[in-house]
Amino acid sequence: MKALGLLEFREITRGLVASDKMLKSAPVELITATSVCPGKFVILITGEVSAVNNAIQAGKEEFKDGIIDELLIPNPHESLLKALSGTAEVNLERQSLGLIETFRSLLKI
Repeated sequence: MKALGLLEFREITRGLVASDKMLKSAPVELITATSVCPGKFVILITGEVSAVNNAIQAGKEEFKDGIIDELLIPNPHESLLKALSGTAEVNLERQSLGLIETFRSLLKI
């Protein structure tokens, strides 16, 4: 079963170091690791539920005091993973925008 995981950090440097540790700790795929506003960093990963959970725990252990928020969505719809990774087909008849709202920032997709 696939899962989607997200960690949001207070500092870009902490987020970069944590993303490295997360990817090395479990067989997960990086969807994005980016600064979402000055000083905030978001890491979005996918993989099997246990792998995503292990990667999130590894990222949290790296900087316990630097985490703003975390998210784990087990078994997300296939279209969500395609949309977040930029591989979904675009239907121009619908005009919509995908957003991920975090504690203090907004990630536009």
